[in-house]
Formats: sequence, structure tokens, C-alpha cells
Amino acid sequence: MGFDFCPRGVTGVRNPLFMACVKAHVERSADDEALFDLFTMQRHMHAGDPGHILVLGRDPGADPAICVLYGVDGQRHFRFAIGSPGREPTWNRQDYPDFASAWLAAWAVHALIRDDEAGRREFETAQREHDAARAWHQRHFHRCDARPAIPLYADAHAHLSGCRSEFGRSEFRAIVNKLAFDIARMAVQRHMALADAMKEGDGRDIHPCMANTVRRRARAYVATCLDPLVRAEMDALLDGVLYHRPRRCV
Repeated sequence: MGFDFCPRGVTGVRNPLFMACVKAHVERSADDEALFDLFTMQRHMHAGDPGHILVLGRDPGADPAICVLYGVDGQRHFRFAIGSPGREPTWNRQDYPDFASAWLAAWAVHALIRDDEAGRREFETAQREHDAARAWHQRHFHRCDARPAIPLYADAHAHLSGCRSEFGRSEFRAIVNKLAFDIARMAVQRHMALADAMKEGDGRDIHPCMANTVRRRARAYVATCLDPLVRAEMDALLDGVLYHRPRRCV
């Protein structure tokens, strides 16, 4: 898969308890049990066999005359197949480290079949931008990057500004918003104004408008990316952010 998921680092739940919850869930869901087997012990899958593919499903958004299927093979790589409905699928030989990569590649091929040059370019651009975003996702799940959130925020924002596909912009927008939330939470914990916390981390004077942008992005992260059960708590945390409200922000 390209990265290891750290339950305690991401969810705050100890690893043994998290795995107990996972096992209790898969006992109630045959589909998820199959995925759990594929990504762990592979008692039922042909371990290491790229030709043994567990079908995840069919793309409902594709042209009715074209069947697009997605799956995961015995090497734990994501795959796609494009063919005609009712006929045996032919799986593309290329494999991908995550589902989003396979989905984007499938739609690039789909656009090529439909002679949609603009669509093909859009999906191929999105693929490249998703490849860049994958490193940021790995950083989140590993919790291994020692750099402060403020330089990371600046780097991610530069990536966002350079994105040319809607998919890439959406993906990096979520990354930037998460880092904005980390900055805001740090400011609350240190009882500092947001602009002062950002100046401390960046070494430069921070315009109040920039601090307010970070605060809005942190709010957007809470509203769109967090579990509804913790949103009220995180909104309350952001209510404690000290910030300047300038008369005019451009």
C-alpha cells in the first residue's frame, strides 16, 4: 500500500483495541472481511499472485456501453479493467498503490476511448498531482515528519497554487486545511495570537489577513474532514484562537 497506518497516531486509540474493533466489524461484513484477509494474512487470496484479483465493484459513472471494474490483486495492488458489459473483463496490466490512482488511470483510458482529449489531459494531470499528494498522505499516517506545521503549510500551499486539475486542487486543499488546523491548535495550546504563532514558526512578520485565512481553512477542515462526533469539540477549540480582525483584507 505504500504506507503503514498507525491507529494510535491518527485516531488516538491503542493498536490492540483498534484491531479488536476491526475484527469485530469484519465478522459482521463479508465484503470487509475479504478485504481484511487480502491486506493481512491472505488465507483465501493467492498471496503474491497479480492474476488473482478481488473485484471491488463497478464504476457507476461510466458510459453504459463501457464496463469499468476495480479490484485488488494478490500483491495488494489496485487494478482496473475496461470492457463491454456482459463480457469477461480484461484487467489492465498496470497496478497502482492506492484506489485513487487506479480510478484516475481508468478514467484517463475511458476518455481516450471516447476521444475526449480534454478529459484525458485532465485525468492525466490529476494523476501526476495525486502522486505528489501521496507523500503528504504518508506523512499524515506515519506522523514521522519533524518539521513544524508552518513550513509544511507553506510548502503544501505552493503545491495547491500549482495544481491544474480539479481533483488535484481538491486533494491539496484538504491537505492545506489540515495543516491550518494544526497551526491553529498549536496557537491555542500556547495561548498565542495566531499571527504571533505563525511569526514564531516562520520567522517573518505575518499579515493579519494571512492569519485569518489560516483560521478559515482550519474551520473548513473541521467542517468537511472530521468525524461529526468530534466537530463540536474542535469548533470549540478554534473558538479559543486569538486573532486580529483587520478593517480591510484583500
